[in-house]
Amino acid sequence: SLEGKEKELQAAVSAASKETTEKDTLQQQCNDLTADRDAVKASLEGKEQELQASITVAKKETTEKGTLQQQNNELVAERDSLKASLEGKEKELQAAVSAANKETSEKGALQQQCNNLAAERDALKTSL
Repeated sequence: SLEGKEKELQAAVSAASKETTEKDTLQQQCNDLTADRDAVKASLEGKEQELQASITVAKKETTEKGTLQQQNNELVAERDSLKASLEGKEKELQAAVSAANKETSEKGALQQQCNNLAAERDALKTSL
């Protein structure tokens, strides 16, 4: 029914809005992780300069560098995962918008059919 199609369209629009909000949240998380990664990278560069200054400090710094590198790798992996998730959400959003557009088109076609049938009914009543 037309009311059912309207409810489906409203649900699709609501879902698309939710997807947009989720996409924005994921984008902010991705931005935060990128900033963290840059901070870790800057810290790592500082540690590498200290390694060159002292052999005694080198052993300690090598351990810290390994830890920081692992953290950096984890952040990069997490960022990549978030990026992939965001891309998936964008595809879902595009699909939801496409579905909403299709519902709108179908609603218009159904409305036109209703109008045509009403006109035919009126014409038949007049001819009787």
